[in-house]
Amino acid sequence: MFLKIFSPFFCIAALTGAVDTAEAQNCIEPSVASVSGLLPGMDKDALTNIDKYYSVETVTGEDDSGAYEALIFHYTQYKITIVHDMVDSIRITSPGYLWANNIKIGLDRKLIKKHIATAPDVDEIDASQYLVCSSAGDVYAIFHYQKNKVTSIELAIDRP
Repeated sequence: MFLKIFSPFFCIAALTGAVDTAEAQNCIEPSVASVSGLLPGMDKDALTNIDKYYSVETVTGEDDSGAYEALIFHYTQYKITIVHDMVDSIRITSPGYLWANNIKIGLDRKLIKKHIATAPDVDEIDASQYLVCSSAGDVYAIFHYQKNKVTSIELAIDRP
């Protein structure tokens, strides 16, 4: 996953945690970006409002806050990672899940850019990233590609 700040303006928003009106015009609305009504940054209790997961795994990692334990809940069309009692990321892996603007796994990269034209992106060979408007912090929609076809869509919060 790559989380970058797009410009000095976005850097100010990242430091303050605020979503400015001008910035809001250049990001994906939370209601559009959510997966089953969930976004990174929400409390883990929000998972009680969606269908039952079929498996859960525990992994450990380390960030600026030190060592942490992550719970990864596997659902049929996506998986949700919980870190520090909040939704850290949501990764859509099933072509059956229609995300914002009918975007789904398998679509061509050019169609993604067309459907999300309002949000600036950071492009790399195997991924592109868009900002999601969120009061919870910097949330990004990251599209992973293989041969210019979407292989997964990840919503992730930038944390230390």
